[in-house]
Amino acid sequence: ELKEENERLKKMIEGGGISPSSGDNSDDFKTLLERNQKEMEEREKSWAQRLQEAEEKAKEEEKKVNLDAANITNLSEDPQLNKISVYNVSEGKSYVGRKNGDPAPKVILGGPGIQKNHAYFES
Repeated sequence: ELKEENERLKKMIEGGGISPSSGDNSDDFKTLLERNQKEMEEREKSWAQRLQEAEEKAKEEEKKVNLDAANITNLSEDPQLNKISVYNVSEGKSYVGRKNGDPAPKVILGGPGIQKNHAYFES
């Protein structure tokens, strides 16, 4: 929207819709154009910063996972949802189930069809 508005304002200023010598009106449009350009730069900058922060966080999370040990990781076609949950499988049995399972599960799941002690991994 801002890009479209900026293009419209530029055309008005350059195309004769507003002459540079028309006084206050021209200054208002130039001020509006400058403000819109600054806002667009801020939005792009913020997005780039957010992207960089997300990439750094993902790298930190990958470092936390012990790749030498067995682990369980969720997989998804959506890159934002891929490898969100990583569980290290400890020596012995690692249980999967509801939070009120006995013994307490390392991986807690919920939803229809999930039992208290749904499964276990043994290493």
